[in-house]
Order: sequence, then C-alpha cells, then structure tokens
Amino acid sequence: MYFRTEGYPRAARNMLAIVVLLGVACSAKPSAPRYPESAGPSSSEQKKPEISRDPGPSPLASVAPTAEGWFDPSGLLVSLRAAERDATAQRAGLQSLADLPLYDLQVSIDPGAGTYEVEQETYVTNTYGKELSTLVFRLYGNPSSANAGPTRVRVLHGDCGDSVCHLRQEPPSVVTVSLQEALGPGKRLRIRFKVTGLLERVSPSQTGLLAQSLSGILGGDGGGQESTYGTMSVCEGFVSMGAFFPVLARWEGEAWERVAPRTVGDISLDALALIRARVDAPPLARVVTPGFAVRSVLFNDNQGRIRRRHEFAAAMVRDFAIFAGEGLDTVERRAGEVVVRSTFRPESRKVGERVAELAASALEVFERRFGPYPYRVLEVVEAPLKEGAGGMEYSGMAVLASMLYRPFGKDDPLGGLLGLLDGNDNPMVSVLDDTLEFTTAHEVAHQWWHVLVGSDSSAYPFVDESLAQYSTLIYFEDRYGKERARQLADSQVRLNYIGMRLMGQGDGPVMRPASSFSPLSYAGLVYGKGPFFYREARKTMGDEAFFSALRRYADDHRFRMASSKGPMPYLTQHGREVSRLSQRWLEQTHGDTDLGPVTVQAVLEAVLGKQAAAMTPAIEQLLRTLGTSSPDQSGPSPKDSLQMLQQLERMLDSF
Repeated sequence: MYFRTEGYPRAARNMLAIVVLLGVACSAKPSAPRYPESAGPSSSEQKKPEISRDPGPSPLASVAPTAEGWFDPSGLLVSLRAAERDATAQRAGLQSLADLPLYDLQVSIDPGAGTYEVEQETYVTNTYGKELSTLVFRLYGNPSSANAGPTRVRVLHGDCGDSVCHLRQEPPSVVTVSLQEALGPGKRLRIRFKVTGLLERVSPSQTGLLAQSLSGILGGDGGGQESTYGTMSVCEGFVSMGAFFPVLARWEGEAWERVAPRTVGDISLDALALIRARVDAPPLARVVTPGFAVRSVLFNDNQGRIRRRHEFAAAMVRDFAIFAGEGLDTVERRAGEVVVRSTFRPESRKVGERVAELAASALEVFERRFGPYPYRVLEVVEAPLKEGAGGMEYSGMAVLASMLYRPFGKDDPLGGLLGLLDGNDNPMVSVLDDTLEFTTAHEVAHQWWHVLVGSDSSAYPFVDESLAQYSTLIYFEDRYGKERARQLADSQVRLNYIGMRLMGQGDGPVMRPASSFSPLSYAGLVYGKGPFFYREARKTMGDEAFFSALRRYADDHRFRMASSKGPMPYLTQHGREVSRLSQRWLEQTHGDTDLGPVTVQAVLEAVLGKQAAAMTPAIEQLLRTLGTSSPDQSGPSPKDSLQMLQQLERMLDSF
C-alpha cells in the first residue's frame, strides 16, 4: 500500500535529459459523469443547492459500526463491477471480507495552508496466527529516520476504545501500538488515531520536463534526504496526498516490518484493505481518489466555512490516495462497462483527452490478454510530480506527471529552441508523445501486476515491474503492430539497460530485493533487462501457451499475493528451455550479449532517427561523466555537476 513511482528511472531519465537538451540538433467533447442516483456530479457541474449546517446521514453509514461493534463490508462493494461482487472473499482466499482491515477515514483538507487533518478508525482482525502484544503502523509520508527529511505527518493521539493501549511514533515513519492485553488469533480490535499533516510546497518550476530531467542527472535533492516525489505536496492549490495516514505495517512471517531506509523501488505494503472515506474540501475543489464516489454535498463546517464533503467507497484495494484542486477539467471514456476518467488542468485539455483514450485502449488490451479489470472506474490524474517521477499507480488509479502534459511553458526558451511549440516535424515531439503513451499504458498494466495480483515489490520488484514493462509492449503490439512494439522496446525499455552500462555500471541479476540495487542498476535491470525474459519465453512457448499461462497466473492470484517467483512456475511448466531462459535473463549476466550493442549511437538512432548520429560523441562524454563522478555511482558530485552543466551550455550555444 502506498506510493509507487514509475516513468523514467534514473538511467533513462538521464538519457532523455541529454537528448532533450541537445534535441535542437535534430531540427472530444467531454461526456457527463455517470453516477448512480446517490452520487452527484462534481462541484463545477452542479447547480448551487441549499447549504445546510450538517452534511446529513452518509450513504455508507451502514458500513460501520454495526450493532455487533464491527463493520459490514457489503456497502463498500459498490466500487467493484457487478460480476466481481459475488464470491469476492472466496476468490481472495478469505473466510470473510470483514477479516480485512477497514480504514475508516474522515479527512479535512486546507489547500491554502497546505495542511490536512484525519480522524481515523482502523478495524483490525488478528489473522497472523499468533498472539500480538503490539501492532505496528507505518506513515510512508515521513522519512525512515529523523535525519532523512522533515516529519510532515504526526499522530497527535489515539486509543483502542474499550481496550487499553499505548501509542508511540518513533522513528518518524513508525507508530507502535502496545496492547495491555495481547490480541489472540481471530480476535478483533478498533484503533483510533488523530493525525495532522503539513504538505510540502512545490513550485511549478520543479515539475516541468527540464527540471525533472536535470533532477535525474543531478540525483534529486541529494544530501541523504528521502523524497516523496511530490506525492505529499501542494502546488498552486493542487493537493497530492499519496501517503497521508497510518496503515498496518508489512507482516514478515513472525514480526512487523518497522523501518527500512528508502533507496530505490516502490514503497508499498501490498496487502488488501477496505476504505470508507469522507473528504471535506473547499466547495469548488474536485477530489479524486481510488474507489467510487457515492456522495458530494455542500455544508457549513464548525468554523463557518462552506465546505463540500465527498464520500468514497473502496473495496479490495492495496492503497488509497487523495488528489484535489480547483479548476480541474475531466473527460470520460468507456472501456466496455468500465468508466475511464481523465482529470487534468484546463490548459492540458488536448493531452488530457488523449490520455483518456490511451488509458481506455490499454484497459481493453489488457482485459483481452489477462482477464477482467475488477473496478467500476479507472481514474487517471495529472499531478505535479517532481524529481524525475513520471507516474505512479494506485488501485483503480493512475497518476501521470504534469511534465508529460506540458513539457514546456509557452515562454520556455528551451521549448522554443526545440520547436516543440511551433510544429510537429521535430522528432522530439514523437519522443515525448511516445513517453506519454508508454507511461500511461505501463501504469494501467499495473492494475493487473501488483493491484489485482499482489506481490512484495520491496523484496521481489521484478515480479510486477518487469511484467508491467513487457505488458506495455504487448499493448503497442496489439494496437499498432509488431514493428512499432519493437521500436518502443528499443527506445523505452532497452534504453534503461544501455544507459546503465554506458554510465559505468555492470550487468547483474534481476531477481533480487530492491534494496540491493543502486538507482542506475534498478532502472537498467528491472526495467531494462528483465522484460526481455518474457519476450524470449514467448518465442519459445508460442503465443497460445504463453498468454494462457499469464491468464492462469492472473486468475489463480486474483486479489491474492504471488510468490517470490511470480509467474515463473506457470511459464516454466512448458519445459526446460523456459527454465534455462529464466536463469539466463534473471539470474545471470549476459545482458551485453543479449541486448547489445551497448552504444549511444544505436539508442539515439532508435529514438530520434539516423540524423542523431552526430550527437553521439558529445553524449557519450556526458554519460561517462554521469557514471563515474561519485564512488557509489548514485549521481555526480557538485563539482562534476557544475562542469557537466557548463558543457551542456557550451553545446547548446554551438547549435
């Protein structure tokens, strides 16, 4: 559960940054939202109703607490497609959906102040097979240690109702609930928290393509600070809350995972949960979350402010985030019976409409290949991500960075140099459009590989990431043909591996924990090398056997957790040759042979065409600077960074 950044990892971002900076050398009408009768349209589309002093009874009031003091999950199943609501617990391997954690959230957002408050009640059933004297919650909006960044989320107080417990927040991302009486197997407990959060203020100048690319080159904020990539921020009134409340920590067999330094990869709990959320926001703000909106109503709060309460039901989700802002536009498309809703800033309308079409097309492709999508709605949101993040996925939601919608402002001098504002002949236009489509499809693919089929993305990142990356190539193949997919395999996938190697890092195994990778090797191996195993397995097995195996894998693990091997047991049943391929591509080091040649020119020509060959010597020199400038190869030193930027400036001046 919680934030999973995607898009261009460091190796590809660095390559893209340099290609963009040197690119000068290469000279529907929106449909109305469809809600059930209990749910209204967004505030910008409503006639002004009479404002009461109380929002009135909730459509989800029957969820919790019940007369027995627990909760009834049936009201939350409105977020699932009709066919998904039958035997949901059985498919997930549960005796009852009421055994899942329920996070009951009352959230109040103040975009102007950049703050929020949460009153939370968590319903916990001990399904861990042993007595528990403590429960551990994680606050992923905070750093793993006090010296790794500011503590933005604080638990003010909490209690366990009729049970006696003591709460402690230490270090910043861990909340320990010590129980006076141990919680036995099968027993239940309700825990209440009062939480306050202070969001990071992000400037639009930090979210454009140039800033994102340079952040990739320079290694982000640096100084040992852990980043949330803009997922806990406010930018010009747009609120991003990707990790804003306490969630149960990962259970590691016999104990809770308390804290781990954030290095690379996804920060995610992976476990299923149920959500009932009431979000109070300014009256004109549009609020987007995973799940299904059941009500939107104006009221006067206890401070005399006019507010709008948005209520959401989210069943069988692995995460829950809130994105909100005033003046946002929305368009909808249909993918069968699923509503695909794209939300964006008004100046991004053309791209926002295209994103809706792309996400709907990707959903249709993946449903044909891997089985039905479980939720009624797929939300796609433009958000001001930063520090190189291109996108992220949540259950039923994909978030795309603003830089993919508006790479350059209208007065951006670099945008003018590239000709991006005045025409479509420049090859960089195609590169950026490919990046938008690839990132969109990749995030939609994660609705199968990690959301529907859960996996431990910290211990085994290749299980979901490499498969989502290859699934994106399947999307391009099904939609545009094999030659187009081959081109994108070069420019969007292999580029990660080649970039890693050109920056001085060696080949290595793909099947290992995220903590064992550097940023460069994570990008090069998990995103750049691992996906090609699936290509080779498919060649060996044939399409029918290959896609049948992935479909069985998805069906068998629907709302469950995959093992550390992911789909490998389903693929290797085909014979020893697939097992040999798995060892070669995922455990051994034959990347240079299998993915070569390791040259800048080969990659540039795949991205920009034959005319890019002239840039090869300059870019090779820059990549050598990037790859060898610091002992741990995590990014250049300040001195090397300055020299590199001066070199970039001289190159631009020469064109």
